[in-house]
Amino acid sequence: MTSSRPADARVRFHTIDGTAVGGLDYTASSGALVFSPTKTTPRVAIQITGDAFAEPDETFSVELFRARRALIARSSANGTIINDDTGAGISLADVTVTEGQSGTSTAAFRVTLTVGLPGPVTVGYAIGDGSAVAVDDYAAMSGTLTFDPGETLRQVLVPVVGDKVVETNETFAFNLSNATGASLADGVGIATITDDDTVSLSVANATVTEGNSGSVNVAFGVTLSAASSRTVTVSYATANGSATAPADYQATSGTLTFSPGETGQQILVPVVGDTVIENAELFSVNLSNAVNATLADPAAQGTITDNDTVSISVANAAVTEGNSSTVNAAFGVTLSAASSEIVTVSYVTADGSATAPADYQVTSGTLTFDPGMTALQILVPVVGDTVIESAELFSLNLSAPSNATLTDAAAQGTITDNDTVSVSIGNVTVTEGNASTLNAVFTVTLSAVSGSTVTVDFATANGSATAPADYGATGGTVTFAPGEVAKQIIVSIVGETVVETNETFSVNLSNPNNATISGSGFGLGTINNND
Repeated sequence: MTSSRPADARVRFHTIDGTAVGGLDYTASSGALVFSPTKTTPRVAIQITGDAFAEPDETFSVELFRARRALIARSSANGTIINDDTGAGISLADVTVTEGQSGTSTAAFRVTLTVGLPGPVTVGYAIGDGSAVAVDDYAAMSGTLTFDPGETLRQVLVPVVGDKVVETNETFAFNLSNATGASLADGVGIATITDDDTVSLSVANATVTEGNSGSVNVAFGVTLSAASSRTVTVSYATANGSATAPADYQATSGTLTFSPGETGQQILVPVVGDTVIENAELFSVNLSNAVNATLADPAAQGTITDNDTVSISVANAAVTEGNSSTVNAAFGVTLSAASSEIVTVSYVTADGSATAPADYQVTSGTLTFDPGMTALQILVPVVGDTVIESAELFSLNLSAPSNATLTDAAAQGTITDNDTVSVSIGNVTVTEGNASTLNAVFTVTLSAVSGSTVTVDFATANGSATAPADYGATGGTVTFAPGEVAKQIIVSIVGETVVETNETFSVNLSNPNNATISGSGFGLGTINNND
């Protein structure tokens, strides 16, 4: 027969703070207690933390709960920590404060006395620089704190200066000294000034006018949003757009470095000059890999403005008309240089001494120069005729150019007449008579109708007949108005009764205008003797 052993009883416990604080004045504990008939009654041992501060006795408690196989008769018991120190201790805590961007914020140092005392306690204080320095970062202060009887807490408020400088966190020290009525348990407090400023990088767009050769720099401004106490770096590189490297600009990359306090830098990109007429061209500069800064505007556009201009001019034209149908007067229109753009210009004819449609056909339209093209023609039909006329003029006028300017906007068209007229004079025979005078009438004729006034000079010349014995000498100018083809020259003949042979003289033509002289250029006058 076997005997059964009574089961163990169990109960849980934990400590509860009173005026004594777990972790500071004693070691907080929890666990389970086991009661066995064969074992000694268990105990709860709590470790007490010693110090050298004069302070009142402090208490805490141990509480029982969750008993098993037993009843709890008394659930808690108090523990008293009896102070064995005769002096009070002064200490202070570290402080953290955010500086702000303007004005001041406050670092509040709490100076504590471990126990209130019946007599006054004093302690001196002064602030010392660390990475933070007085005036720039905080207000320097010093003085003496006094704890009145029973007082255990004093505060010192230190103004911290706000700014917008990006910098690392900074510290300064709050130092206690010369305590009276108590000892210094912790005589140094550290204030940490947390920086709340951020700095960002931006790159601005830039424009440059290219040259005709060599290169010119386009300058991109890179700026920090505020001064920084740290070195800031950023990488940069160009990228093609409508402008391409190396034809239009030189590919450029590298790293910019901003020393502490520096807020502006430049990126210089060489732009290649040429003489090609072209549109404005674009490329970009991109920022990356910023250190100690953020990227607010990491890309900028570079604009290359063309300095090359193209101009349009039109040249005079001359054409010899035909007798019928039409022949073209060709006006050459040229660009001063090749352009990468389409160039257009309007044109129209205008009357001068030549009029449309009698002499030429009105012509108008638009010329289009494709990229690279520098010369075109405008053809104006000129009407042929058989009318003798002087050279006639009309004009061709340019207007409304696109992607170009006009340097010579008007040209003269000259229509040269291909028709010629000649002037001639006939011979005359007259019987002299016995007395008085009679007329020898010479006829001067044009070979064709002329549209211009034709003139020719004339003068008589002796032959076997002499003036004034046989005829009256004469001279002058014969004028043919447009359309006239025949005119007369009259020479008077002297009559007489002398028996003689027939006699001759001549009328000579010279200095024709708007005509030529046909044949010998003179008419022979014969005086037949009637005696």
